[in-house]
Amino acid sequence: MNINTNNINNMYNNVNNNINNNVNNNINNNVNNNINNNVNNNINNNTINNINNMIIIYFIINNNYINMYKLY
Repeated sequence: MNINTNNINNMYNNVNNNINNNVNNNINNNVNNNINNNVNNNINNNTINNINNMIIIYFIINNNYINMYKLY
């Protein structure tokens, strides 16, 4: 009795392909999410640093004006 193994092989290949696709998609998604998170964190940190620097500069300028007035 001949058993046609084509169907069984196809099913096995389909399962394997699905597993591989899922693994690859998960890896790609994780990598992309990590990149996006890093970019967003960098942008946020840069913005906070810029704001902090602006505040510091403002106080330095303000302090300079106060010191100038003290001279007079």
